[in-house]
Amino acid sequence: MGDRWHSDNLMTAAYTWLPLTISGTTATLHNEVNWILNIAGGAWKAGPTNRKLLRSRRRPNTISNGAKTVECTNCSGTKNVGYIGGKPGGTLTFPNVSSSVATNSTMRIRYLNGDKSQRFANVVVNGVANVFAFLPTSGTTPGTSALTVPSKAGSANMMRFEAYNGGWAES
Repeated sequence: MGDRWHSDNLMTAAYTWLPLTISGTTATLHNEVNWILNIAGGAWKAGPTNRKLLRSRRRPNTISNGAKTVECTNCSGTKNVGYIGGKPGGTLTFPNVSSSVATNSTMRIRYLNGDKSQRFANVVVNGVANVFAFLPTSGTTPGTSALTVPSKAGSANMMRFEAYNGGWAES
């Protein structure tokens, strides 16, 4: 385990888990986007291929209950989805998310949070709610955080961003 150090915003220095192979006197840290640990076998292998970038504004994704598309010059397509949570209860839902195997998958979430403290959201994956913190970001540069969740093989996975305790999530 290591961390990604951000000296100007220590709150965003996130832990990173990567596979380490030791052979004789040589230790090799493998920079994998995702990987699967076989505890019983004492080994690891590369995880499912990251083939698809989930974009919040594409169909059949659903933006509802007051959530809406907002400008974001440094986001893909120069737009993002904001106003998730709050009193209207804005949500963003990704139906039919594919995984090549049933395993724990790491979702990398890009977001903006111009506040000086973190915001929270429930990120519901296949019916299981995960409280997720969106740490402060600088200016118009999106931040990235990771969430590890169990996924099913195939395209029957669903992910929804919604309010946590009635608060506003990221934009």
